[in-house]
Amino acid sequence: MRSMPESAFDDMQGLDIMQDFEHIWLELGAREASDSGTETDRDSIWLECNGELLDAASVKLIGVRKSAAGFETLLFMCPRCSEPHESLRLR
Repeated sequence: MRSMPESAFDDMQGLDIMQDFEHIWLELGAREASDSGTETDRDSIWLECNGELLDAASVKLIGVRKSAAGFETLLFMCPRCSEPHESLRLR
């Protein structure tokens, strides 16, 4: 087995890998936190009373059901007819 000379590691002095990884994880965590708040804003729902598509953030959600296939059905109060409706989350 060959040994590596110590001079090969001289340019790594002052490099703190743990600090670099911590910085990366904090940045990724901040991105995920900011993305999770806007996820609903990008979704649309279908109003069964008049066939209109609305932004999911513009309705009052009552509940969310997730099917075994991974589809989300939103239960919400319709802003047009004030009745409860269900709609798939359209992305």
